[in-house]
Parts: sequence; C-alpha cells; structure tokens
Amino acid sequence: MFLVGDNKQLKIKYNPKISNLKRQLQETKTETIGAKYPFIRRNGEVNYFTFPISGLISYKSDEQNLFYTFDYESKDRYGKVIKFHDAFDTYVNLDNVNITYERMFRKQVEEFLTNGNYKFFKSPTEGIHIISLMNTSLSPNDTLGRMLYSFSSTANEVADANLTNALNYGIWLKGNYIAPKNMGLKYVNGSINNVKTSNVD
Repeated sequence: MFLVGDNKQLKIKYNPKISNLKRQLQETKTETIGAKYPFIRRNGEVNYFTFPISGLISYKSDEQNLFYTFDYESKDRYGKVIKFHDAFDTYVNLDNVNITYERMFRKQVEEFLTNGNYKFFKSPTEGIHIISLMNTSLSPNDTLGRMLYSFSSTANEVADANLTNALNYGIWLKGNYIAPKNMGLKYVNGSINNVKTSNVD
C-alpha cells in the first residue's frame, strides 16, 4: 500500500492491513402503521468509501528515499561515525543508531499522517482513492523495545481519483512530467495520451 501527498510517497511495506471496506450511503428506514414492510429512503448524492488502514512504520520501507531523506550522521557505541546509508545496509535490531533513525523517520510519518491534507491511497487490491485520514494513532512494538511503531488510521474517500483533483488538492505539484521512454504516456486532465512528455498547466 502507498500513501501519496505533499510531493512525497509513503510505502506501507510491513504488515499492511485493511480490515474492511465500507461504502457510506445515507439511507433511512421508516416503519409504518398498518403496513407489513418498511419504507427505505436514500440520499442519492452521498456515496463514498471509508476503510481502516494500518501498518508498521520503518525507514527500511523507504528504500528509494521517496518519503524522507536523512541529513544526519550518528555514532555507534565505539564512537565510529555511521552515515544513514551505512546503517541502512547493516541493519541491526535495537542498535542505538537504528533507534535514532527510526525515531526521526517515525516523527516525519506521524506529521504526514496527521497534517489534514488530502492524499492518494494506492493498493493493487483496493485500487486508487483520494482520501483524508482521521483518528490516527501509533502503538509501539514491545518485542523490539519500542524501536518500531505501528500506526492505524481511518481513511475517508473525499473526491474522485483523477489527475485534476490531485492537482487541485495539492497532492501532486504542477509542472513537467516525463514518462519512461518505453511508455510514452502523457497525463492531461486524468486521461492518457500517447506522447513522451507532458506539460501540466
């Protein structure tokens, strides 16, 4: 699963979970006197999805630094300077270097999840939705000495998932987008045209 917004992408790589997917409809049931069956009334406009999402937060899930880039150096217990990429390649549980990086990364994730901005939710099974997150909470993993935390949030669909809405709500920044050479795709107003570059105004 992925959350995209504020010109960054959070990959929910570890323990991603969605326990249910509910379509919200505004409807009422009226029991009547002298009739066997009730009357059902529905608001035809209200129609959106809500679903809970959760996952484990770890900087190890951000292999390509698409969410956060560390500008930081730490030291191991022997006083040796450890740069971020060295720590990433030699991951050791409960090491003070990794605890520091996990805490810094988790802070950025928590701010991202609770900033109130609309985001793209993407997954192969649920598809793409523009959502707003509510009721976000973090819980520590005691087995790992609280070095890692899991998060849980409630996602509410707030708009149709298309490029126009993504630009209007600031999920993606306006500018020039160059597709991979083997694709040659251009996105304009949510549709795809067969060209190599595009300029979104």
